[in-house]
Amino acid sequence: MRPKIGLIAVGRAPWLRTELVEELKNLALTGLKKLPADLVVADGIPFKLDEVWEATRLMKKEDVDAVVLFHANWTYGEIYCLLGKELFEYPIIQWGMYKTPGATNVGIPLPGLLESYGDMIRLGKKTFFVIGSPIEDQVIDQIGKLVNACTAIKKLRRSRLGVAGGQNLGQTDTTYSEFHMRNIVPALLHLDMLEVLQELRRVDENEARSIAESVIKKVGRVEVGEEHVLGAAKAYLAIREVVKKHKLDAITLREWPEAPIENFTMSLANALLDEQGIPCVSECDIPSTILWLVYRALSEDPVWLCEFEWVDDVEKNTAILQHNCEAPFRLAKSLKDITITYTGFVEWFGGRKGGANIQLELKPGKVTIAKIDGRPINGRIRAMITTGHIDASPYPPVDGVSRGYIKFDCSVKELVDTWVTRGFGHHVVLSYGDHKDELAAIFDLMNLDTTVM
Repeated sequence: MRPKIGLIAVGRAPWLRTELVEELKNLALTGLKKLPADLVVADGIPFKLDEVWEATRLMKKEDVDAVVLFHANWTYGEIYCLLGKELFEYPIIQWGMYKTPGATNVGIPLPGLLESYGDMIRLGKKTFFVIGSPIEDQVIDQIGKLVNACTAIKKLRRSRLGVAGGQNLGQTDTTYSEFHMRNIVPALLHLDMLEVLQELRRVDENEARSIAESVIKKVGRVEVGEEHVLGAAKAYLAIREVVKKHKLDAITLREWPEAPIENFTMSLANALLDEQGIPCVSECDIPSTILWLVYRALSEDPVWLCEFEWVDDVEKNTAILQHNCEAPFRLAKSLKDITITYTGFVEWFGGRKGGANIQLELKPGKVTIAKIDGRPINGRIRAMITTGHIDASPYPPVDGVSRGYIKFDCSVKELVDTWVTRGFGHHVVLSYGDHKDELAAIFDLMNLDTTVM
């Protein structure tokens, strides 16, 4: 779905002809048209309070993702205050210029931005700001990233996230503050793993067998018996049915220690649901599921829940990332590089060898890594963002564990030190592509205490 941008231009003043302000507005509109978005433009240059109310009603009626407030010139402060309060629930991107284009300045946009931003802060309205000319591509690109962030946060707040089961065994760092998380995704739906296991018993055998056979044919190597792939296909169908029944946009499950006793493993379910755009996350990790949803709202790039296995070389800023539950097929260079093998969970908790895990090495590419920790410190949720590059790994994946060999763009020593001192848990969420700027804006809208490295 294309973002929907609202544009309100301000700047009428007694000393400046309105048609000159309109010319600057049209210049801004030309710049915004370069973005892959739908535009909703308020008429004229609102100056009277009735005109301001009319502009804000249009933004609400069209349910825009973000409002770009373009400062062509200074105008009266009550206009800024009214806009801030009337559009309090809508992200506002305040856009000013250092000076107006051309040989002579026809307006004073910077004082307008300064007064408006300061007024809105004092009203409790947090806004973004961009300074630069509409004819500068980097300025339009900056606005585009902020719009993408606003679109993602709106989608997130209208998502349904299912939570099947309680806290994972022994993992205090995947716990969370219920209402801090509901402030981000209000529609958290608590379910029970019993419901998932009941669906497991109702799965259509023939459908599960067809899925298992299809998976076996398309991957490169299968190290388990067909009955284990069949069991994983049944787990996928059970989870899919729960997602369908509750109209979920994402689900996270406590899939161990109880579920493996039933030979239930979710690695294949994660891969198959990922192909349908539905995050399916292990270990009842709500903050990581939220982050997966954020990435999916920003792009179609592959996403992975993982953790540090070890730092390989401190001087070269390289490390091994791993996880033994999630592994979407799109993480691999090709389907033929994927192995289906046993999972330790069935052996550890079920007392026998079994299950089916997707095992792969992550393909090379630029990646963004982020963390939202669900446990507040001094009343605030903390987050972190960094970037790096996945390279060919000298350590191939083994024992059902997928791996990625990463070279961080920042110092890995400083990263780990910060991870420890900021109190972050062990899970991180990786996405291909560079989403650092958008994530920083999204975390700002979430009011998170964010570290960017």
